[in-house]
Amino acid sequence: FDYKLDLAELDLRTNLRLSPRHELLAGLAYRRHKLKVIEQSVVVSFAKQVTSMGIGSAFVQDTVTLSDDTHLMLGTKYEDNGFTGSEWQPSARLSHAFHESLFGWLAVSRPVRTPSFSENYISVLTGAGLSFLTGHENSLSEELLAYEAGLRTRFTEKLLFDFSIFFNDYDKLVDRPTNAVGVVNGNFINSGQAEYAGLEGVLHWTASPTQRFDLSYSYLDQRNYRSPDFWGSASNFNSKHLLHLGFSTALS
Repeated sequence: FDYKLDLAELDLRTNLRLSPRHELLAGLAYRRHKLKVIEQSVVVSFAKQVTSMGIGSAFVQDTVTLSDDTHLMLGTKYEDNGFTGSEWQPSARLSHAFHESLFGWLAVSRPVRTPSFSENYISVLTGAGLSFLTGHENSLSEELLAYEAGLRTRFTEKLLFDFSIFFNDYDKLVDRPTNAVGVVNGNFINSGQAEYAGLEGVLHWTASPTQRFDLSYSYLDQRNYRSPDFWGSASNFNSKHLLHLGFSTALS
């Protein structure tokens, strides 16, 4: 199986200060995708040899100065694509400087992931012909509601600490249908749901003008994953701890 994907993109942006309290950022974009299948195979094939799609989008973002120490950022993105039609992706972020060495923020957003060519047109045959998976043209966008809060504090000129917590609520995730014995059969379908919660703390130490150390700890909790439409799907719980030490230096 072999294919060729061509991409053309145009992006325009502007920044306007409407008043002392409002700073506006806006933009338009257009992307054109063209997929050409060069060679099909028995295992992997596409329903269309040549297909193309245009994606137009626009966004606007207003940063509002509520006070010298408090700012509110409101924005939204509109996208029109050939698979799911219109998609709105709003976001909001509130930030506040408690004093010169302590800064905090709250944020919420709703991004989406639109379907790919594969999720619409691909066919996959596995397991000596006993298992198959196909795309379909009614695929939906995967949706996310993301919540975040964080603090940044500076202990000294050389020591900085970042801390953040988040909660992500996923819906309409692309899932694979399985039968009673666990064999994958059928079309991709947006039946998956998941919830993730986590936190991260990062300590930054600038040892010298050319050397920096970063010590971080992160925790991720996969609250559940469920696909009620198919056999074999069940909720599960999974946690992950990660400790990382990084070092960077400038060679010149």
